[in-house]
Amino acid sequence: MRDFLTKPWVIAFLFYFGLLSLLRWQLNWSLLFLWLGGVVGIGFSWADRLAHVYFTRPFEQLSLQVKSLVTQKRYREAVLLLEHRKDEQRHLTVRSVLFLAVWVVAAFFVISSTGSIFAVGMVMAIGMSVLVDMLADWHNLEKLKWWLFWQIKRTFSDKETKGVVIGFAGLFGLLSLMVI
Repeated sequence: MRDFLTKPWVIAFLFYFGLLSLLRWQLNWSLLFLWLGGVVGIGFSWADRLAHVYFTRPFEQLSLQVKSLVTQKRYREAVLLLEHRKDEQRHLTVRSVLFLAVWVVAAFFVISSTGSIFAVGMVMAIGMSVLVDMLADWHNLEKLKWWLFWQIKRTFSDKETKGVVIGFAGLFGLLSLMVI
């Protein structure tokens, strides 16, 4: 359990949703739906990883190993394997600059138009998880470029890559202010 609580995305999730809860300054049931939406949003990122295993790249070594563990009902080991070897899953839909562009538009719509605090929590957790991954790889720009721009057939400079990360962080911050 201690290992789980020290994962960067868990710390970021607890901090971010805790901060949102405090800044909204309303202690009511809507906070529960915000947090539940956040959990579903984190699950969305994991669903993308499972889609990679079962549909996008089912014959890669990691996919075969995960499917074997799931067949044997060794779910915990399958999750741990995915967590330890997550860098091998290069072509994830959620982890791409094109997804981020769509996410910004969708997040703005959800926050400004839907009125669903559950949907707000979900969309913000998806963005938060990608931002945490981007910041975790900030020190290794080649790795960041490798997974962020995999859908685009062009080489990006370090400056462009940093610009995308800073721009996304800024948009995420602005959208977070809209949630409050």
